[in-house]
Amino acid sequence: MLSRWKYLPLLLLAGLLVLFTGSALAQSNEKYSGATNGEGEALTGTFLVIWGDPQPNSGEAAQTLYFLVTDAGEELQLAISADTLAAAGGVTALNGRRVTIHAIRQAVPGDDTAAAVTGAIELVPGQPSDPSPITGTQPYVSILCKFNDIPDQPRGLSYFTGMYSNSYPGLDHYWRETSFNQVNIAGSNAYGWFTLPQPRSAYFDAEGNLLRNDVLFDCIGVANASVNFPSFSGINMMFNANLDCCAWGGSRTLTLDGVTKQYGVTWEPPWAYNNITVMAHEMGHSMGMPHSSGQYGLVYDNRWDVMSDTWTDCDRATHATYGCVGQGTISFHKNLVGWIPAARRFTLGSSAQTITLQRLAQPGASDYLMAILPINGSSSHYYTVEAHKWAGYDVKLPLEGVVIHEVIDGVAYVIDIDGDGDTGDSGGQWLPGETFYGQDDNVVAINSATSTGYTVTLSRGSGPTDPHEPNNNRANATLIAYGDVVDDPLIDPAGDVDFYRFNGQAGDAITVDIDAVTLGSDLDSTLQLQNASGNLLAENDDTTNHDSLLTYTLPSNGVYYVRVREFNHGNEGGSSYFYTLKLTKQGVATAADIYVATNAIGVTADGQSFNKRDILRWDGDTGAWSLHQSGNAIGLPTNADIAAFDIPSAANGSANMAFTKNVTIAGVGTILPHDLLLHDPNGFALRFDGSDVGLSTAGEKLDGVELLPGYLSPIGTNCDKYILFSVKTGGSVSAYNGGTITFSGEDVLGFCSTQLGTNTQGLWHLLIDGSAEGMPRNSTDSLSASADGQTIYLTTKGNFNVDGASGTHSMVYTYSLATGQFSGPIWSGLDEGLPKTVDGLDVIAP
Repeated sequence: MLSRWKYLPLLLLAGLLVLFTGSALAQSNEKYSGATNGEGEALTGTFLVIWGDPQPNSGEAAQTLYFLVTDAGEELQLAISADTLAAAGGVTALNGRRVTIHAIRQAVPGDDTAAAVTGAIELVPGQPSDPSPITGTQPYVSILCKFNDIPDQPRGLSYFTGMYSNSYPGLDHYWRETSFNQVNIAGSNAYGWFTLPQPRSAYFDAEGNLLRNDVLFDCIGVANASVNFPSFSGINMMFNANLDCCAWGGSRTLTLDGVTKQYGVTWEPPWAYNNITVMAHEMGHSMGMPHSSGQYGLVYDNRWDVMSDTWTDCDRATHATYGCVGQGTISFHKNLVGWIPAARRFTLGSSAQTITLQRLAQPGASDYLMAILPINGSSSHYYTVEAHKWAGYDVKLPLEGVVIHEVIDGVAYVIDIDGDGDTGDSGGQWLPGETFYGQDDNVVAINSATSTGYTVTLSRGSGPTDPHEPNNNRANATLIAYGDVVDDPLIDPAGDVDFYRFNGQAGDAITVDIDAVTLGSDLDSTLQLQNASGNLLAENDDTTNHDSLLTYTLPSNGVYYVRVREFNHGNEGGSSYFYTLKLTKQGVATAADIYVATNAIGVTADGQSFNKRDILRWDGDTGAWSLHQSGNAIGLPTNADIAAFDIPSAANGSANMAFTKNVTIAGVGTILPHDLLLHDPNGFALRFDGSDVGLSTAGEKLDGVELLPGYLSPIGTNCDKYILFSVKTGGSVSAYNGGTITFSGEDVLGFCSTQLGTNTQGLWHLLIDGSAEGMPRNSTDSLSASADGQTIYLTTKGNFNVDGASGTHSMVYTYSLATGQFSGPIWSGLDEGLPKTVDGLDVIAP
């Protein structure tokens, strides 16, 4: 039985300040951060939330805004610390509920009145224990509003009325299936176009933020004569030009046509209603569903949920009229809004139980739809377990399998066990034969698949043990040597200390490196280096992500000791406090420059910003980061996401690039994920057409490339270039000597090109059979090669331990064609200040 036993940490939400659009309100958070509990005015009313979702690849951040509609009818935007929000049970425990707060008013520019919350948020007694379910008929109205200085009407009225259809992919059809027929939006309608009384510029403050109230009331006002609003449950406002950062969705208390009630409300720019997945996402917010995510501090990275990553898998579900179609949502959200009856919701007690989980899309009529595994008896911290199959709207999902989320204060975080940043690969999928060990001794064993789900055994039992114990003192220290990676120790139980010893020589420049939080552990490590007498030589608490690293030059020959323990020693420890320890002796610094593309936007430790269509350069001599290629500057579209690249000439800024999804380039056409696009001083050109030479399936999407001189090819004659490729998960091509090459995502293919461009021609062979070399399946994430083609550089999608190479993603390993051996890592993106996962690589020696 495969047992994947890494654990995800309790996400450190406390102490982070809730962020708001508009600097003045953010300043009010800072101004009142030291306010006394209960200071200010006591206010009672209804707590409401609005979420803002930016256009993909815009570089804008997601927004979450909190409001109180007081019993006197006043609406206040609230500044709330994350600690206060968590103490009240999180956003889902408050949204739509009557609460009492203490707050200090703060006037801010714009159309909202603000108040800084200074004490606990308390539910008003006498309410139901759970939010009201969203069930039955809930019709929405779309009102089409155009700014009076922009005459465009991007879509006709029939487009918007058809969007509510009860046929695929209409929203009535979508919500009926997603809710197990618990809710429908029959009776929904659309009206317009109506002309707003102001130009677009009048609806923004000085900082470019949308004045949501102004545009809301003006849009409703111009439509009021045509619409009887109280007959609808929600209002979707469709605008004829982009708004601020975002499309917005949430709920508002409005008095319309003489009736005061709570409406679901969304503000939709054209890019949103052009893709019905965004409409589903924003309407989900209007029903009270928050975002889910991975554990990486991002918002839109859970590929299993329409309320998170609605874009990555659009190639699996796109409609000719309504664009990208949404997948379903997760069991936590379906349960939140009352769509999973108690009889189909299993909660683990003290005894093990084997149950069958039905898939969340088009499930069978019996068996469970979700399982809940409480953590330390908490009602706000628990795991959910659910089944996914390719059915209904879930054909969009990246894989089939059991999916596990950790819910913390009303937000669900998908378990991505390999920590590679991709929640939709095998790290987020649990299959028969695999076992998850979680906090509080929760165990999920996947037993078997059924035609419509999976059978699982849920229990509470002990997790893995530390094989190096006892090593709690110097006398019992575990012996290690330079180059060793200890990848299976634990700080368990609380108060545990681990000692390691090694032999060193005077002048050895050593590095001791701990990876824990980086791998999803709960351990906040501290690290000490001691001499043979136990005297302290060096120590470190935190470097990156609370993980420890120290460097030291040894003063003399002899025995040295490394001590590892939890920062909160004596109070924390357990089976989820795992780590790896690596001991190295430093040699000559890497002289090569490292070029990388990443899986997300970010900023390096030395301040270089980047996004998914950029190529970064790390200087091997100085360690400084710079931008080799700005995707925006060269004209790559905003949806471009570089999956692989090769740099023909660093001097002129050129690059051959492959992308994770289709991109359209003016004058070139559509570049598929199997193609290479060249950009050089002459502009863009198609460099390699994968479909011409047998690459066409999803598994054959390129994720690594190196272009070498043709004379290095071991096959063929008159090769123009010898190109090395790795792909996403595998496929097959015709071999140069007849027959078929079947390959996987860990393999490296060689291609002798006899013609490149729009009619690509050449010959294939298998250069490296990764599985035969001991590589994990589909593990190669990017590759490069030395100038002579004899050394392959690669990064992997997760943990890697083959031959002498050991580490995790975003580290560069080497493979020698001469010896058939792996080594490294020779470089680590995380250690060099790169906060995101490496998704493309080129190593260029001076």
